[in-house]
Amino acid sequence: MTSAGSVTYLQRFSGKFGVELDLHDFPLDEQILPIRLVFPDYTPGELQVEVDGETSGRSPVFHIPDWVIGDGELRVDPLELTPTLSRTGMLYELKAGRQTHYYYFKIMLPLVFIVCMSWAVFWIHPEHADSQIGVAASAILTLIAYRFILGNLLPKVAYMARLDYFILASTILVFIALIEVLITTALTKANRVSVARKWDPWCRWLFPAVFLLLIPFVMF
Repeated sequence: MTSAGSVTYLQRFSGKFGVELDLHDFPLDEQILPIRLVFPDYTPGELQVEVDGETSGRSPVFHIPDWVIGDGELRVDPLELTPTLSRTGMLYELKAGRQTHYYYFKIMLPLVFIVCMSWAVFWIHPEHADSQIGVAASAILTLIAYRFILGNLLPKVAYMARLDYFILASTILVFIALIEVLITTALTKANRVSVARKWDPWCRWLFPAVFLLLIPFVMF
């Protein structure tokens, strides 16, 4: 302690820290990881603290798996207990961004292949109803099994994340392809083959176009 009343105080803290994340943009989400230090026995008027820019900050070797950790910011931030009562405190915030390569190559790419597989029915003649229904049903069953696997990889939250919307939209597209097969099969059995054959050329470009509009929703 100096004659001016300044005190140099050193203390090491260790433990498990948790933070509530906003996962609406998962897996493209960026998070702020806060660490708050509070002096519970002092008000801002009783104890004033200052940030030492030379000694504060994070270690260059600090990392979290699957995340890119940015620079941190330390500032004086009193803890407001009530409108008239506060305690001296400091807040350190770390910026973190999720690494997305895993989700692109392990989740999205296989899903794209499953959706594209369902489009094969549009190149099969409506008179070959068994082949069409077989391909469409296989795509549906493959997608259902894939979604069961994804259940253990996706965050379990009460709201829909960005990736959840993409998976749901992909499922709907595959299901609509199955419905289209059933309609063209019914038309063929009703001796309306010419009408059934008009559906497929439209679907060959309509389904990929809709799917291409969905991909930027997750990618960017």
